[in-house]
Amino acid sequence: MSLTTVLQLVNRMSKPRIVRLIIIVLIISSMFGFALRSALTAVAADKTEKADKRQPEQVINDLKSTGQQLSAVLESPDVLLDPAKRQEVAPKAIPPIKKLVALFDELAVADERTKPQAMEAQRKLPAMLGVMGYED
Repeated sequence: MSLTTVLQLVNRMSKPRIVRLIIIVLIISSMFGFALRSALTAVAADKTEKADKRQPEQVINDLKSTGQQLSAVLESPDVLLDPAKRQEVAPKAIPPIKKLVALFDELAVADERTKPQAMEAQRKLPAMLGVMGYED
């Protein structure tokens, strides 16, 4: 599903449906924490060195800091519920979301053990970009 299609769907949604979507987005963002925890556990279990790539720990640290930046921008559910507030924070939220997509991709490449969790988290981010009004 393209972002344009997602944006068209968001524009046609009623307020209760948008509220449900926002709740789902918040749940998904909490899943990032679980995905990161799983990735940390997998990395801690097997410390293999790869000189040509960044270490998974470095990518995970970047994921944490980028997630904190995004959390600071999306300080409350009201930001996502109110179209005016969404439009206001979108320029601040879109770059960290796009960076998260790239970091989860890098994590999947850096460590095969974390690939399922990273890919699952990465698949959910385009919906968040669509809610923020981002178009390719």
